Amino acid sequence: MTADDIIAGKGGFQKADLMDYGSLYGMGSYYGEDYTASLLKNIALSTRENYAHDVGERTFSHLSPEKQTVATTHMREDLRGIDLTQDTVVLPDAVSHAFVKIRDETAASFLRTDRSSGWNATQALTPALALKTADFLMYSALTTVAHRPGETYSWTQNWPYEPLVGNTPTGATFIWTWASFGFVFLAFGVVLFIYEYWLDDADTSLRECILVPARPLTSSQRKIWKYFLLVYPLWTQRLFRSVSLDTKKD
Repeated sequence: MTADDIIAGKGGFQKADLMDYGSLYGMGSYYGEDYTASLLKNIALSTRENYAHDVGERTFSHLSPEKQTVATTHMREDLRGIDLTQDTVVLPDAVSHAFVKIRDETAASFLRTDRSSGWNATQALTPALALKTADFLMYSALTTVAHRPGETYSWTQNWPYEPLVGNTPTGATFIWTWASFGFVFLAFGVVLFIYEYWLDDADTSLRECILVPARPLTSSQRKIWKYFLLVYPLWTQRLFRSVSLDTKKD
């Protein structure tokens, strides 16, 4: 992929309104998947499978426990070692094969209806734009695991949490999370204090109790009884019909 593909894919992400279905970096509607989290895990699992193929096994599960540990370690090192600051980023073979496989599957999923996940095939994306949208999401997933040069954490402070690739919360994550909580509750307290001491004055003005006089029924209100007489038997008929169909199915 190129930088232009990623930028075009961002446009496809917005055009298909995917933020109102899933989420990116944990931000979105939460109805569907978080793309950065799911794609990160899929890349990691597929990369491990490729390592198993390289040593002559059909699947990762066929490796011995020792070799599984080695494959997982290699997978983590390769993903963390990707340098996204370079003009041209070359991925290790096992990672690149996993990357292309997951990207193509993601692009195809945009154009296919999946009722189980509540997803209808998007009409906003062409096959070419769907592929670029997948490029954008795959690149976003890489930023969650590729380490910043000279650091021991990713571009997203190891977010999302994923022990499979070694993404665990950093010290800065805890500091800024609790700092933000503290600031929010402090701001709530300040607002409540200002309201209580300067804005919440007692209303001591005189009140006059005026009852709203009853008005005569309108023409439409007088005719509404016909609606209930018609709807009730229709609703009852539909109810008994539904019960009858359920009984036949049983």
